[in-house]
Amino acid sequence: MKAFPPYLHRFIQPYLWLAVVSSMIAGCASNPQSAKIAKPEKKLAQPSASTYDPDQIRADLALLRAFNSASPELKTAIFQLRSSNPYQQIKGIRNLRRLVPESAIAVPALLTFLSQNKSIALHLSPFDKSDENLTSLSLEALETLIAIGQPAVPDLIRKISDPDPLVRRRAIYALGEIAAPEALKPLEGIKREPDPRVRAVLHSAIKKIRARYPGSIEQVGL
Repeated sequence: MKAFPPYLHRFIQPYLWLAVVSSMIAGCASNPQSAKIAKPEKKLAQPSASTYDPDQIRADLALLRAFNSASPELKTAIFQLRSSNPYQQIKGIRNLRRLVPESAIAVPALLTFLSQNKSIALHLSPFDKSDENLTSLSLEALETLIAIGQPAVPDLIRKISDPDPLVRRRAIYALGEIAAPEALKPLEGIKREPDPRVRAVLHSAIKKIRARYPGSIEQVGL
């Protein structure tokens, strides 16, 4: 049997594990007698949050579904995005920004970066030690989500109720920059946001949307 190339093995390895776990669960469901035998393996069937992130799985599945029909440039960006090297990830995120609207399939993957807050120095040479080239995965992802625009709105709306205030703030900011009218009602619904920094961004986003659509908000039922 022909072995997978190393980069493909790294990409699909999590899904091979999921397939094994799924088959174990299906086998127990079809044969109740086997449930007692499988009981010692309960921890494997219920992985912890550190090994099983539903948002990450959803993002990876979206990339996998689109991979075969993607352009060569988009495939390169996807591999960079899936790298464990943050510099490669930033390259991937920036490449996705260049590939709008094709890169809209990467919205779920980009959203997984919003909780990260570590700055990364992108020095142009070994002698460049200025802070002007500092960036972060979350900032780069946020700019790309805004560039993608309308296709990112439904997923961004879901993120405004995220438990992490940093994620809420960044999702709300992106919605304000995109200024999609359908985001107004969900944003109005969280005016009692407890975090003052999130609340400040929320009020600004609502103002931006209302300013962009001064006469049409009521007409579309928002």
